[in-house]
Amino acid sequence: MRSPKQPRKPAKNPPAAALNPEAAAERNRRIAEIAYSLGARRGFEGGTDEAREDWLEAERIVDNES
Repeated sequence: MRSPKQPRKPAKNPPAAALNPEAAAERNRRIAEIAYSLGARRGFEGGTDEAREDWLEAERIVDNES
């Protein structure tokens, strides 16, 4: 564990989305589109837990596309 006075080390290779606001917006749009599609496939049944899982799965899909 690092002490509170030590600065956090920057990521060695930050994702392009972290450096480019347009790329971040496009990534978020793709995630939302896929998460919606996943929710539609299950008939939008369930609640926030299922919606969260849809979002996390969509993030994995988008991150593996590149």
